[in-house]
Amino acid sequence: MRMAQVSGCFAASPVPLSLLSLTTEISKQRASSCFCKKCFQKLRRGIATSQANLLKAKAASNQLITLNLARCSASDDYIFFHHITKIYAYQNGGDIVTTSMVRAVNIQGCLPEHLSHIWAGCFLLFKFTPSSAVVNLDVHDLLSFITKFVIPLANHSFASLSQCDPILDLLRQSTEALESVENHILGGATAEGTIPVCFCRSSTNSTLDANPFIYQDLAHLRATILDTRARFMLLRGQYEIGEQLCRRALNIN
Repeated sequence: MRMAQVSGCFAASPVPLSLLSLTTEISKQRASSCFCKKCFQKLRRGIATSQANLLKAKAASNQLITLNLARCSASDDYIFFHHITKIYAYQNGGDIVTTSMVRAVNIQGCLPEHLSHIWAGCFLLFKFTPSSAVVNLDVHDLLSFITKFVIPLANHSFASLSQCDPILDLLRQSTEALESVENHILGGATAEGTIPVCFCRSSTNSTLDANPFIYQDLAHLRATILDTRARFMLLRGQYEIGEQLCRRALNIN
């Protein structure tokens, strides 16, 4: 039944059993104990490629289909959850489930195979709606997610001239998230409430303090996003905004 509980975070399309299984395992770890970095690295090495867990997921999916909570998909190793099941799961999932889903996508997500679920992860992580649940990622995972998915999504959109408005919104949200983390590094956050919702500490000392080079990676990624946004603005004929974004990117570099 835990697979049904995490289903609400995924897009309204068939869910790959491997991704669903990984989300379930991560949520179990987070619910049972403090989700420390060492444990998460173990998940990266083992659970993501475990054939045994995939077999368990197939058996569990058959039970869900029998209980009429889901139905078979035309694709092998995929399952389609009914809309009512997803709504109930999302309303009762909480922050642990949403964070687990985004972490699983970050580990195992693949473009374009998991495109709709990657978009779902983006909506959860960057809180496109005020009612979105909070997703807590450490800075390494935030940078990894943006590099692996946000930038490629933007480049594909620019090349195909499709989905420009949602991509621009996604790039803007990503910029704001990175700026919030950067301000926190530089001492701009004086209270817990000013720390971005997608950022969390992995230990008593911030993850930022453990790696003095993370600020450089963060700044480089922010410059890349600003440059990408500038290209979109120039394409849309908004030259003044594009020039401003270019200047911001050049100042960072």
